Amino acid sequence: MKKVYFLSNKLKFSFLALIMLSTFAILSSCKDEETDPFEDVTIQFKVESTAGVVLKAVVTQIGVDQAQEFTFTSNAYNSVPRIVSTSVGALHLAVTATGVDADSKVTAKIIVNGQEKAIDLAQGGGSLTAKAQYNFIK
Repeated sequence: MKKVYFLSNKLKFSFLALIMLSTFAILSSCKDEETDPFEDVTIQFKVESTAGVVLKAVVTQIGVDQAQEFTFTSNAYNSVPRIVSTSVGALHLAVTATGVDADSKVTAKIIVNGQEKAIDLAQGGGSLTAKAQYNFIK
């Protein structure tokens, strides 16, 4: 009789230990899931200039990916809208142009989700350089 009682207590203890271990395993696996701090956004680069301004070069950079354009059919430049993750860190736009007189202007714009986020204006005759930069990480 003593053996049955001892075996019964041992079984109860084993069962209780198994339930406690299972509960601990379940609770420790139910941590809050970390949300991704980055999001996808639509970006576009735009360059506008007054009449007579000749664009020489447009350089765009998304994170570390850089692109250069040297051939223009007008005195404006519009990149194709792209969807990028904010994890790229920053966007850069640089433009060089030649102005014809003191009223010549060239404007570099970075547009994110339809809103102008960075703008730079260069004005004057001769060599013009406009640079715009936008950082996603604040």
